[in-house]
Amino acid sequence: MRDSLSPPARDVGRIAALRRAAAFARAPAFARAPAFAKAEDGSIIVLSIFFLTLMLMIGGIAVDVMRHESTRSRMQGTLDRAVLAAANLSQTKEPDAVVTDYVTKAGMAEYLTGTTVTDNTLNARGVTATAEALIPSFFMQMSGVDSLNATALSAAEEKVTNVEVSLVLDISNSMNDNGRIGNLRTAARDFVDIVLKGANTGAEGAPVISISIVPYTGQVNIGQDLWNTYPNAQYGQSYSYCVDFPASDYSVTTLANSTALVGSGNSEPFASTRDPMTPTFYWCPEPDGSADPRVTAFSDDPEALKAAIDALRPDGSTAIDIGMKWGVTLLDPSTQPSVSALVANGKVSGAFSGRPFAYDEANTMKVIVLMTDGEHVNDEPRLANAVKTGPSDLWLSGSDTDTTRNWSLLLSDGKYYWSRTGTKTNTEPDKTAGNTSCTTQSVCTSWSYWGSCRSWEEKQQCSSSNYSSTATRLTYPELWHRARVGWVASSLYSAAGISGKYNSWVSKLGPSEKNTRTKSVCDAARGRGITVFSVAFEAPSTGQSLLKYCATTSGHYFDVRGLEIRTAFRSIASHISQLRLTQ
Repeated sequence: MRDSLSPPARDVGRIAALRRAAAFARAPAFARAPAFAKAEDGSIIVLSIFFLTLMLMIGGIAVDVMRHESTRSRMQGTLDRAVLAAANLSQTKEPDAVVTDYVTKAGMAEYLTGTTVTDNTLNARGVTATAEALIPSFFMQMSGVDSLNATALSAAEEKVTNVEVSLVLDISNSMNDNGRIGNLRTAARDFVDIVLKGANTGAEGAPVISISIVPYTGQVNIGQDLWNTYPNAQYGQSYSYCVDFPASDYSVTTLANSTALVGSGNSEPFASTRDPMTPTFYWCPEPDGSADPRVTAFSDDPEALKAAIDALRPDGSTAIDIGMKWGVTLLDPSTQPSVSALVANGKVSGAFSGRPFAYDEANTMKVIVLMTDGEHVNDEPRLANAVKTGPSDLWLSGSDTDTTRNWSLLLSDGKYYWSRTGTKTNTEPDKTAGNTSCTTQSVCTSWSYWGSCRSWEEKQQCSSSNYSSTATRLTYPELWHRARVGWVASSLYSAAGISGKYNSWVSKLGPSEKNTRTKSVCDAARGRGITVFSVAFEAPSTGQSLLKYCATTSGHYFDVRGLEIRTAFRSIASHISQLRLTQ
């Protein structure tokens, strides 16, 4: 049993601790140091205070950083919106004023440090803006950081590329097949809408896209307006305006304004001697009623362009080489004098003065869309210069109101051959003309036994009467517009005993040479950086190969059928781009 005078067991430890503490207190300081180092009482409290202080510092830094990032992001967003608005080419205010206005309304005017405007031209504008803000720190001051520096930089650039387009379109007779001409019209109209819609205004509303349409058959009719801009052009006539190019012209893109263009004449130059006398078509196509095959030069009027597309009517042969030559010519700077003349005459908008631009002009793209459904398969007949203009040796009696008109041919001996009589000793042209008058009469076609008519039929009864009129000497353009070359050579000259005329009047250029010329002009275009898209529309293999050769890359070539031509033209149109954020 425990002694009642002894302390409880639980107090023994306390008493011992108190005795040690009293002894420690009475001991000298140097004697107490080792014991203090070994003591562990209160260590958790010290560690807790350390971590609490660290957490407060980290939290404070986070607050300061968030304030910095919030200000920086607001500045960046404001600058982005400001420079995009300032770079817009339709913006009427000064670019730096637009930036300042945006920043001020955002309450950040004091942060804007600078605005730089670059390439402020008709079709391009670049704007760069910078901002900087010092954000006082709340908590980071404890670590010696009094403020944070927030910076923002934004740049925007709008480049409305000057685009010059030549649509070189095949309207040969085969385009009548399989609804091709209708599909082409739809595709070309789509192209015009896509290229011009919402993308055709530069600074101060100036147009930046011009489209020329170059329809071609066996030739290209450039029209009187464009023809007249070449002061040295020769062998012209009033029916149509086509040009015979020498081979050397296909190796270059230029066509100097001083060039003595050689008109092709207006005729149906085939050798066939068959009737009818009147041409069934003209190698150089001419307007006829609602059909108009003439070139449309430098337009940005979508309705006028689409009207020209709707007026295309297929006829004649295929001359890819001539179509491509004119397409390139309308993109070459050597054509500037012609455009200036067209502007002065009110035929082209004054906004296009100075076009075609130089090849190294900034922000300028030159594009040809070359389309065919065929190939060079026919010889190209060329009329001799001697029989293109001036008076011919043929007279025609009467006037256009006469139903009978007679031909006379002036012979080398000064006498006249009359086609009406076949005589060659006449001293003057045949002046005899005639008119045929017709009436409708009831004619009995069946008689009865008793002599009465059982059946009547309405028949036309005609009678001709000749009279002395006048004879008019025809010019060569008048002659070839009235009569086929082969018929004149056979029915008039050969009948008068004069042979070999057709071969002296007409020379021929073969398909192989025309393919070579096409490749040459395509090479010249490629060398000048002209982008060539080519569309083989249900074309034979030779035509496909030629168009593949002309395309800038394989990706610029389209082989299409039916309505696929619409997709091809839409794809080509999509290459026009304008606004880009650069940073």
